[in-house]
Amino acid sequence: MQTKSSLKRRDFIGNISKASLLGVLGVGNTTPLVKNINELSAHPAEGHIFLSQPYLQAPSENGMSIMWITNKLCYSWVEYGEGDQLNQKAHEIKDGLVNAYNRVNAVRLSNLKPNTTYTYRVVSKEILEFQPYKLVYGESITSDTRTFKTVEPKAKEVSWLIMNDIHDRPQSIPHLMKLNGNDPYDYVFFNGDMFDYQTDEQQIINHMLAPCLESFASSKPFLFVRGNHETRGKYSRELADYFTSPSGKYYYSYQWGPVYNIVLDTGEDKPDDALCMQVL
Repeated sequence: MQTKSSLKRRDFIGNISKASLLGVLGVGNTTPLVKNINELSAHPAEGHIFLSQPYLQAPSENGMSIMWITNKLCYSWVEYGEGDQLNQKAHEIKDGLVNAYNRVNAVRLSNLKPNTTYTYRVVSKEILEFQPYKLVYGESITSDTRTFKTVEPKAKEVSWLIMNDIHDRPQSIPHLMKLNGNDPYDYVFFNGDMFDYQTDEQQIINHMLAPCLESFASSKPFLFVRGNHETRGKYSRELADYFTSPSGKYYYSYQWGPVYNIVLDTGEDKPDDALCMQVL
């Protein structure tokens, strides 16, 4: 037998559940809490394409992170091997689940040999339907084949190029790279204020990733630290999704040959309490 109080409680819980569902779906006058995940696909009418070819991140003597962006939601992986081989495969796993149904990809190649050249390419297979017991794939796309070299831990010297304060002038990156001529270098370090402020994904692609890939980033890695201008704008909270570091954070340390580097997060030039005011 149901009491009057239990019925009221059930009605209350039911009304709360309905309100939550309407909020998620954006029905009535409620504010949507989440977007339809298909809205995250960039330019889907263009077919299945890479918005960014793979670029190298977080180098070490036994590992390298490879990142790239597709315009459709995919399951993606890296094919790689020593020398000119492509006999190994790697995908990213988090909390026991293979990363999938995403566009911005980061796959860490581990257990590599120091001071060794590897060949690699990436593959992204579109996911048309992703249900609990039904997975439907679409077209697969494959990147260009490139090479990279792991860090030599016993190197007697190391050389890198440093750029900062580019401020949304993407043509400056290949121009400055050309000024280096044929002088050898191991990697590039971006020392902050590459942008005026963060607007959207297309800005990151057009103003940084594309000119880096044009110049070096598919065969030599770059490291990145944000400046105060990378904390400005509506997309600043998503910026970290497009880069990685040895610690996975904006502050980190690493050693390359005889040089030990400590990188500080230079993301703000105001007192700590000013950050609260920006959010409000």
